[in-house]
Amino acid sequence: MIFHKAHIFYTVNFLFEYAYKVVMILAKEVLEEIRKAEIAAEDLISKSQVSSKEVLKSAQLKSKEKLDEASNMSQKIISDMIRQSEAEAKKTAEQILKEARRECEVIENIPEDKADKAINLIIERIVKPYGDS
Repeated sequence: MIFHKAHIFYTVNFLFEYAYKVVMILAKEVLEEIRKAEIAAEDLISKSQVSSKEVLKSAQLKSKEKLDEASNMSQKIISDMIRQSEAEAKKTAEQILKEARRECEVIENIPEDKADKAINLIIERIVKPYGDS
């Protein structure tokens, strides 16, 4: 029976050492897989950071282009409005000048006897209320 107990002890010890070696090998393989996953994750993070920077830079450039485009468009609209306002103002000024010239011609063409009569009426009205000055 002693032989049998020793054999069992040897077998258990052998199995324990074998199991320990298997667990260590499996643990080493798991650790290697974890490390590979960590490296892949770090690589993915690095690539995504570079990609996000490129996307951000592209978005900034596009927004600057849109802003410049909007600014140019607004400058064109403002210039067009100024030109239109200047043309309308010039047209209005020409109409006013034309009307003023017509009125000047009417005044210049008043017969001299009517002008004298109007002057005398104005003088009479000024002189009469204040006495014979």
